[in-house]
Amino acid sequence: EGNKLKTIKDFGDLYAEFIYTGDKLTRINYPIEDTYITIEYNGSGQVIQFTKFDVGFDYADRAEVTYSGNTFTRTFYSGDLTSQTELDGTEVVTVTNGNSTQIVRTFFGPAETNTYTYDSKNAAFKNIDNYDVFRIMELEIPGTTNNVTLMHFPDFEYTFTYTYNANDYPLTSILKQDNVV
Repeated sequence: EGNKLKTIKDFGDLYAEFIYTGDKLTRINYPIEDTYITIEYNGSGQVIQFTKFDVGFDYADRAEVTYSGNTFTRTFYSGDLTSQTELDGTEVVTVTNGNSTQIVRTFFGPAETNTYTYDSKNAAFKNIDNYDVFRIMELEIPGTTNNVTLMHFPDFEYTFTYTYNANDYPLTSILKQDNVV
């Protein structure tokens, strides 16, 4: 609707519904999974917390978000639908030119560093309102300015190859894991 993403359908079924308060994305409903996410902001309009509720399992994951220069940190907690106090871990995300280029994850053991490389073309969802929120939440919709070409994890990596239209938006992509299509 305009530049606001309102719904995503999967094989004709409503997969995700995006709810806004004014211009801010404040809730995402996943009716098939009986889950939803709430999103909270500070006075500057930055996401400071998002919580995913799984109603069927009386379970919730909450992330508190803090910012420092070109990084932001997500600290994750879990619990039931009313209280999420068990610390699960943290992720420190480095952002360069609107792209998440490194994520250092610390969950139940030593830190793991994942790195990401991008092309210089337009990401498919670049012009969607609240686009930066998707990067903060690391959802199915990539919140990046450009298209990822390499995702390097400690034990494996993914490479992506694209074809583009005349406006430098992706038309097709090929994904390889460790050079296997």
